[in-house]
Amino acid sequence: MRKMFKDAAKLDPKSLNSLVSALEQNNLQGFDYIEFKQSTVAIDAMNLDKETAIKSTFATASTMGLTKSKLPDSAKHYIKVLNNEKDQFDLALKGQVKKKIDSKKDQVNQLKSLIKQYQDQIKQLQEEIDKSERIIANADEDMQSAKNRIEETKSKFETAFQSVVGEIKEDIDHFKQYL
Repeated sequence: MRKMFKDAAKLDPKSLNSLVSALEQNNLQGFDYIEFKQSTVAIDAMNLDKETAIKSTFATASTMGLTKSKLPDSAKHYIKVLNNEKDQFDLALKGQVKKKIDSKKDQVNQLKSLIKQYQDQIKQLQEEIDKSERIIANADEDMQSAKNRIEETKSKFETAFQSVVGEIKEDIDHFKQYL
């Protein structure tokens, strides 16, 4: 199913797999947008113009019960599925931020408190103070690194999401134009 999206090779494979998996799990029964898109992609390999490819695919699909109204309706169903997947991704992303960044912030605050206690006992605890300061310095780097990875993952997913949804919307426009 990944091959039915023209930008698949350019998109983050993990993000695209997540989106395609959601489409596969929510594939409606019968000949609908997914099967239409797959057929159109196959016909595109014959180097036909877009209008001919869509009309040819629709002519065949209509013999299997596909109608002009069912096609964009089913495409809109898949956009809803993808929006659901995006909502779940956003929720998971918030959880990762909380887990990987906020917990580090809490750790830093706890260590700062320990440093104050250690400073009250400078002679006995100087070694512990140095150790804690190293942990704080590493925590800042870890938080920034985690934040950068999360932002990169978000950016890849957003790019994949926008590409897939944009292509589906473009297909809907083609249906309206050619069918």
